[in-house]
Amino acid sequence: VARAYARAHPEEAVAWARALPRGRQRTEAVWAALNVVADEAPDRIAAMLLDFGDADLLESCQPLLLGNWAKVDPVAALRWVDRHAPEEWSTERRLTTFWGWATYDPVAAATHVDSIADPAERAWAARHVIDGTFSGITRRPAGKKGIVEHIPMIERLYGDLPRERRSKHVAYFLYRHFEHSDPQRAAQYKAEAGDDHGNPWSFYPPD
Repeated sequence: VARAYARAHPEEAVAWARALPRGRQRTEAVWAALNVVADEAPDRIAAMLLDFGDADLLESCQPLLLGNWAKVDPVAALRWVDRHAPEEWSTERRLTTFWGWATYDPVAAATHVDSIADPAERAWAARHVIDGTFSGITRRPAGKKGIVEHIPMIERLYGDLPRERRSKHVAYFLYRHFEHSDPQRAAQYKAEAGDDHGNPWSFYPPD
């Protein structure tokens, strides 16, 4: 019901969901409405959520809101988090936005990471941009092979990370990519990946 209502009258649907008694039904109704309209009017939806005055509802809906907002105006979404997200989970929400941004525009997301002054936040954002880039590849027409064009960016972000923040999965991916074209470079990544890298990104294009 909420989805159908939202398609025809998006903001009215969110207002209707707001009028329901607090609880699971209300949360699910708001979630369903947001799932339809959050990517079309995320700023207005965000304002409505704040107006609800329900902290639990706001927290549960933010990942969906920010993920969709990242498609439209990720910088505005990041500003909104800075202004309105409670301190205890503002970093998590910023990273959710970076991940969503990278699934749609990894180059722009990576460029923004470079502007982050705080080293710890920059490192976490870089990791989320790398992960979001891989996730977004499977949604694009080029499919899994499309990751190749982003390898220089991934390698740069990975190389800028402190060693303790580097993912063995990414190291293994880079090793696989360079093992034939640049064995010396590949050996470095293979050493960093170690033997417990698991089976990362099994969609890696076959040789």
